Amino acid sequence: TYNEAQNEYISRMSHDMRTPLLAAIQTLKYFLEGAIGTLDDKQKVLLSTMLQSNEDLLGLVNALLEVYRFESGKLELCKTNFSVKDLINQCYKELVPLAENKAIGFKLNFEIDDDTHIFADRAEIKRVITNLCGNAINYTNKDGEINVLAKVQNGDFIFSVLDNGNGIPKEDIPNLFKRFSQGTSKKRSTGTGLGLYLSRQIVEAHGGKIWVESKLNKGSEFSFVLTNVVKVKV
Repeated sequence: TYNEAQNEYISRMSHDMRTPLLAAIQTLKYFLEGAIGTLDDKQKVLLSTMLQSNEDLLGLVNALLEVYRFESGKLELCKTNFSVKDLINQCYKELVPLAENKAIGFKLNFEIDDDTHIFADRAEIKRVITNLCGNAINYTNKDGEINVLAKVQNGDFIFSVLDNGNGIPKEDIPNLFKRFSQGTSKKRSTGTGLGLYLSRQIVEAHGGKIWVESKLNKGSEFSFVLTNVVKVKV
């Protein structure tokens, strides 16, 4: 069908784009590490900007590939037992500099034991957590606040991200997790709208559920639950 041919084209194109992007990223890193000599401040800023742009583009290409793999049934989850608290702390450390740059309060709240393990695909769950937290940072205004809550309840793992950003109009919420949708008819960002769609695919592939509650000009709360995944306490 046309859709299958289109998805195959996107997959091949995305895959072919990764090689030159990775080469460009590595070259820029060499430059910033002094491979061509000492750089002045202006040169460092320009090269760092180029590096960030290429890394952002690589992220979009990877998201396209992941979407294709989920929709074509070619992506198999690699489930293991892992410490969910360690995973969340890792995501937090990677994202907290972005929050600090906007003077946003970014807090973690745990209602789980330190030794709690869940059975899931660690890399894919990390992608969901990073996406939800990253979106909260992007759409929360300067001096705003974001609260992350992770808890275990009756063998289920529940994760929520609450922000006091601009919120989402009620009529736009049904479109939020659709492919290439940013959840609103109004332009919100330069993103593709793939992040939340991919997050939904990942959570549902685990047999879980993802949802949002939002009030305009008050903020949003994105949550997901993975049922019966708390398997090991060591």
